[in-house]
Amino acid sequence: MMLDRRALATLAAALVVSACATEPERLVAPKVVAGLELAPYAIHEECIALRAGQRIGYRFIVEPAIAFNIHYHEAGTVIMPLAVKRTQGEDGDFTADHEQGYCLMWEVDAAAAVLSYRVERLAPRP
Repeated sequence: MMLDRRALATLAAALVVSACATEPERLVAPKVVAGLELAPYAIHEECIALRAGQRIGYRFIVEPAIAFNIHYHEAGTVIMPLAVKRTQGEDGDFTADHEQGYCLMWEVDAAAAVLSYRVERLAPRP
């Protein structure tokens, strides 16, 4: 039985999400990526180790619109505190509610995409 491209992409996404693709970074300095070319159905993750109360700021632009989420893994489950189905950019901050590796994830659809982003630690809220 042959699987179509979308089914293969969904399977690949599930495999990537089920096992953290990258070790979380400590993010001691802002991380800036410009003009990252992503193939059709590709997934790109930026994972960061955070303690409870620590914050990150993120900003990105992408062409064309793709899916974006912030997630973490707990007891074999993927928890997504933030998920956007289609976007060409977001600008926000995220505060960890417990110590965990959190991943920002971009998921490309059928058309290749070009992504630029910045992620940095922010001071805790007073």
